[in-house]
Amino acid sequence: IGASGSTFTSLGRGRNRTDIVMGGELTFDAQSSTYEQCGLLVRVDDTNDPAEDFLFIGIDSDTDLFIQNNSRTDEDYFDYVELDINLNQPQHLIIVALGDRLAIYLNGELIVEDYPIYEVRGIFGIAQMSDSRESSCEGRNIWVYDTPYFEPGVCNVVASGNVNRRSGPSTSTDIAGQLATGETLQVEAQTEPGDGFIWYELEDGSFVREDIISLVGDCTDIDEID
Repeated sequence: IGASGSTFTSLGRGRNRTDIVMGGELTFDAQSSTYEQCGLLVRVDDTNDPAEDFLFIGIDSDTDLFIQNNSRTDEDYFDYVELDINLNQPQHLIIVALGDRLAIYLNGELIVEDYPIYEVRGIFGIAQMSDSRESSCEGRNIWVYDTPYFEPGVCNVVASGNVNRRSGPSTSTDIAGQLATGETLQVEAQTEPGDGFIWYELEDGSFVREDIISLVGDCTDIDEID
């Protein structure tokens, strides 16, 4: 992308995520005499314009790595790591956002580890903050993987689309709510009621069927109920 002012290009519209690994190659041509930024955004809440919840990570015109973590419910904060980045060369960035912690790799080197962030959901993309029409922020080979938080002994379901939660292990029972795309809930137990499917009881007491979700985490020894 290349533009003046604040520009955000969504790469995952409708794919709200909390825990992801995102990477790509950034080339930043900063032409303004004022402060500019080029980077990747994750956990962007696009229900507001402008977005109030987001995590913005990248390189700036001061040749540093920056971290901007905004929240509508808590204090926004900004941080940076002095690196003397060579803006004449592409920079390879990897972001690992798991729960309330962040790790950042730049050009294969771990730069930031165990950094506290807000645990919110949102889409992702690439952005530029500039007041010059001559400046550009270009992203190449950008990729994103879902990485649900893994805890020993904890199994979760993750929804690949909007999934109905049922009050019991049957489609004839009442709908108890929904799992949104990418949302996870912890599994408490499993049962086979005789319809040819395994149903999972979730932490809130609702049930989902095996063919409309995926299991993530430590799911080798789930309690069984009759």
